[in-house]
Amino acid sequence: MAVTGLAASAAEPDAARLLREAADAVSKNRREAAFFVFQERIQVREIQWDGEVKEGGETGYEVIFVEGESYHRRTSLNGKPLDAKAAAEEEKRMQAVADFRRKTPLDERRRRFAAAERTRLRFDVKTLAENHQARFDREDQCPEGPCLVISVWPRSGTRRPRHPSEWSLSLRGHLWLDRETKHPVRAEMEQGYDYHSQPKGSKTRFKWEPVDGVWLIESIVSRIEVGTRRVAVQETVQAYSNYQRFQAESVLVFHDPR
Repeated sequence: MAVTGLAASAAEPDAARLLREAADAVSKNRREAAFFVFQERIQVREIQWDGEVKEGGETGYEVIFVEGESYHRRTSLNGKPLDAKAAAEEEKRMQAVADFRRKTPLDERRRRFAAAERTRLRFDVKTLAENHQARFDREDQCPEGPCLVISVWPRSGTRRPRHPSEWSLSLRGHLWLDRETKHPVRAEMEQGYDYHSQPKGSKTRFKWEPVDGVWLIESIVSRIEVGTRRVAVQETVQAYSNYQRFQAESVLVFHDPR
C-alpha cells in the first residue's frame, strides 16, 4: 500500500510548475485578447439576511478602440440608454481622449497604458507564481473541458501590497486551469487582510470563456460581507459579453517587463 501511495503521489503534477505555466499562458493570451471589442456591465446589489436581493445601480459600457487603444464608452445607466445630455457629454469625453492620444508621444502612451492596465487587471497570475505557495488538488471536468485544480496562498514573509496593481499579494484561493493550455478557466480568491477599500475575507470569483481560440474574461463577482442589521452581503458583478475581433494591424498591448 505504501508503494502504491508513493507512486500515486509521484504522478501528481507539480503545482508550482503549473502556476508558472499558467502565468506564461496568461501573458501569451493577452496579446490576442487585446484585439477584441466587447460590452461590459457593472452592477452592485445587496443580499439581505432573509435572502432578498436588492438591485443597486448598473452601468453599461461599450469597449472600443480609440487611436489604437481600448476605451470604455458609457452607453447605459440602470438598464436604460443614456439620455441626450449624458450621451453628448460622453461623446465630448471620448473626443477629448482621442485628441490627447493623437498628441501624446507613443512611449508616454505606453507608460500610461501599462500603469492603467496594472491597476485594471489587478488579479495577476504572474504575481501569484512569484510570491505564492501552490498545491495540486485534483483533476476536474469543467464546462469548457478537462481542467486541473490548484490551491495557492502567500509564502511566509510575503510583503503587503503597496499599490492596487499588487492586490494579488493579499490573495489565497483556488484556480481551475485548462488542462491543455494551462490558462485559468475559473478562480475563487479570498483577501487575507483589509486592503484597497475591501475588508479581510472579501471573496472574488473570476470566470473565463474561450472565444475564437482566445481566453476572455466572462465575469468577475466581488462579494463583501457587510453584516449590518439588514444587509448580509454586498456584491459587485462585472459581466462581459458580445466579444468581436477588432480588425487592426496594431494596438497598444500591455507588457510587463518584470
